[in-house]
Amino acid sequence: MKSQTVPFVKIAFSIVIGLCLSIGIDYHFIIATSIVLAMLIYFFKPLRKWDYCLLVTLLSYVIGYVSFHFNPFQNADQQFYEWKGVIIEKGQKFSKGMKYILQIQEVSNGIEVDHVNGKLLLLTKNSEEYQLGEVITFKGKCNAITKDDTSFWDKISYKRGIHASVWSNQITKTAEYATGYYYLGKIQNYFENQIVSLIGDAKAAALANGILLGDKSLMDKETRNEFINSGAAHILAVSGLHVSILIFFLNFVMRFIRSNKIKYSVMILFLIFYAFLTGLNPAVVRAVFMGCLALIAKMLNRNYFIVNILAFSFAFQLIIDPFLIFHLGFWLSYLAVIGIIFIQPQMIIKTKNKILNWIHDNITVGISAQIATLPIMLGFLGKFPLLFVVTNLITLPLSIIATYVGFFLMFIAEIPFLNEIVGYIARLLFSSVLITNEWIADFTYSNISFQPSFSGMLISLIILIGLIILSVKKSPKELKNSVLNII
Repeated sequence: MKSQTVPFVKIAFSIVIGLCLSIGIDYHFIIATSIVLAMLIYFFKPLRKWDYCLLVTLLSYVIGYVSFHFNPFQNADQQFYEWKGVIIEKGQKFSKGMKYILQIQEVSNGIEVDHVNGKLLLLTKNSEEYQLGEVITFKGKCNAITKDDTSFWDKISYKRGIHASVWSNQITKTAEYATGYYYLGKIQNYFENQIVSLIGDAKAAALANGILLGDKSLMDKETRNEFINSGAAHILAVSGLHVSILIFFLNFVMRFIRSNKIKYSVMILFLIFYAFLTGLNPAVVRAVFMGCLALIAKMLNRNYFIVNILAFSFAFQLIIDPFLIFHLGFWLSYLAVIGIIFIQPQMIIKTKNKILNWIHDNITVGISAQIATLPIMLGFLGKFPLLFVVTNLITLPLSIIATYVGFFLMFIAEIPFLNEIVGYIARLLFSSVLITNEWIADFTYSNISFQPSFSGMLISLIILIGLIILSVKKSPKELKNSVLNII
């Protein structure tokens, strides 16, 4: 295989730099700095290979600056209005009632109506639940959210791209609905109800919905904490593991299709549908995007380079939604994959015993992912699971089998008798996941808690970069040449 380059890695780094600069640095300084850099690149030929990186950095700065600093509701702050918008996320319960995320369409002060476009958090004590895709009107005082707000929930909202919040109990349903969101909500409700009905056991069904569809609303707080303490939180987060299982499952189901182009095209459509079904979680979008690119490469009989696909996916997601730069799940997802790509291969020791190889692979995948995500844990989460190796050997394999059976149950949900048998098997498997996870989490020293530290994050990040460089030097010539181009 010929030596490959990784241009998308440079682009990804440039986008991150541009977005980070846009958060806190005034555009006047950026313009002046860019002019100086452009002149240096023009007069010094060795620097010209970085010209497109400067352009990408500037473009991402502009995108970030507009996204992070422009608030369509700023002029409406602390004023009473009538609002109209579509519910774009499933409602969630909280201590004082329900909360909904809406895409606002219109704002009225009683005299004139303005057409606006922005996300808003609606808080209400109304007992009636509103469905995804429904268009509602409501009255309430606007609380504009900016990056300078100190309230914890305002900070969380800002980092999700939400521009304002409104408390209101004066809510009215309209006859309108957003077709795409509405039918997606209907499909989500259908699968969730089928899983609850066929599995039967409430806790097992709640876990199944969390693992298969990313809906953890039915899970109690105690169960969620047990998964965190045992180091199995990644099982609950719909991510690359679930997408890879779905790909293997679809490949098995469609093995009778001889045409690879037809088979891969159908698989791509299923993957895209699954991404929407699970609410476009950043980790799922990353995995689906990478999976689709790999399948397209196979359809075209082209070789693909995993580092390029990873970097392209990373860059694409950040450009589409700059607020992902604040999303810890987004960073954890990519760092875990980086660990598996660069660190895990250096730990591989093959034996003639398949069982030993399987155990070794599970341990090394878990260790490499934990090492790569350590900067986030030290800098933001303040908790580290000590028994993640045990979790990877016991709970993870059980959850993988349960996920296969769960996907199969979703496919045959309408087939009488067979759906009851598969539902019973799914109940046993998901219950087993709960039991083993609870057993691991109950150990006294299952995890350690500490105060998040920037210095700890920085040191672990430097160590991670060092491990990647060492990995590249030991890697095949193609990987070494490509990655060394940007390190």
